[in-house]
Amino acid sequence: MLSRAFSFQASSPRAIAQLPGRRAVSVANSPTQQVESLSEIASGLEFSDEGSLIAVNEEHRSKLTKQLKDLAQGVGPGARFIRWFFGTGSDRTIFPASDVKIGEWVDNTLLTNPNVTEEWVRNALILLPNHPLLHIALAGFETDSKRADFLRSFGLARLPKSSAVCRRAGEMLLAQHQPRLALAAVDDALLADSTCATPSTGSPERDARTLKPWHEPALL
Repeated sequence: MLSRAFSFQASSPRAIAQLPGRRAVSVANSPTQQVESLSEIASGLEFSDEGSLIAVNEEHRSKLTKQLKDLAQGVGPGARFIRWFFGTGSDRTIFPASDVKIGEWVDNTLLTNPNVTEEWVRNALILLPNHPLLHIALAGFETDSKRADFLRSFGLARLPKSSAVCRRAGEMLLAQHQPRLALAAVDDALLADSTCATPSTGSPERDARTLKPWHEPALL
């Protein structure tokens, strides 16, 4: 959505910041120029003298990026927005004025909401492509058994040393009728939490029954 918004800005005549051969324009004291520059960086397009859209010169684009990143070291809403714009992956906050990072928000949602949708999971994976719980969750919506098995294996192999995350993985796998994999996640949770006093019984079905089921309508 953000890129579309900036693409729209780039399609207006005001999106012209500096075409080849034109005098360099400083973005330091011009909020309007900063927005226009962000538009060029996001869309990769600018208007030629004849009024047609052309690709932004990469050298110019690189200079604009450096100028804006230098401005992001300051304080105030403008600098904060620029930092957010150039943020990537889990380090980016959910919106410019927030202190909650995307990774934290996704973690909290997965740990507290058992009814995430397939669309939500796929959108989250665009931002966090290696998140283990997202892959396990997506396996529950997958109709191809081989792909579902791969997603589960991918997620299990990347579980962090967090008892809460491993336990949630076990709950999700139990809801997907995978007791042995759920047991593996439980064992990871026990290793991650030395204060947990409940040992594995060695029976996948019995251990899995100690988990709270992850009820997702699409999985039942």
